[in-house]
Amino acid sequence: MTIIEVLMAIALITMLLAMVVYVFYFSGKTKGMTEQLDAFHEARVVDYFLSSELKFSTGIIYPILPENGVGASPTVNQVIFRDALNQVKAVFLTPGHDLVLLNYDRIVGRQVAAPQVLGRNVQRFEVTLYPTRVVEYRALFKLGDQEHEIVNQLLPVNQL
Repeated sequence: MTIIEVLMAIALITMLLAMVVYVFYFSGKTKGMTEQLDAFHEARVVDYFLSSELKFSTGIIYPILPENGVGASPTVNQVIFRDALNQVKAVFLTPGHDLVLLNYDRIVGRQVAAPQVLGRNVQRFEVTLYPTRVVEYRALFKLGDQEHEIVNQLLPVNQL
């Protein structure tokens, strides 16, 4: 082998190694971006479901407004309401950081049916009711080192 052939072989091997490193680098970045997008998507799905349930509710049972009617309710970590079918439902955060929806009117046997999990890895859930009947809720999702907070205010349409 001549020196030129050796140099060409080294150049080809170097280019191949550079491409392999390039592929592994961007595959790692793609995985991280996909995980971030998954966390964001889960937060958006929970927001959509929760806002749909509360928007068409017929009444907010808890939190309650202060007795004197001045100011907002205290911020609490659950909301209890009647849905469009007048069923009593509650949304709350479990100790395992799952945001769940419990339908009190859905009875299986002699017990209330198991709650529906809306979202996982929820670090905080807060609800406030304003005197204008506007409901504000906040939920903080954490997946790995990614945090996503959803904040929404809505006025239920079926309340008198």
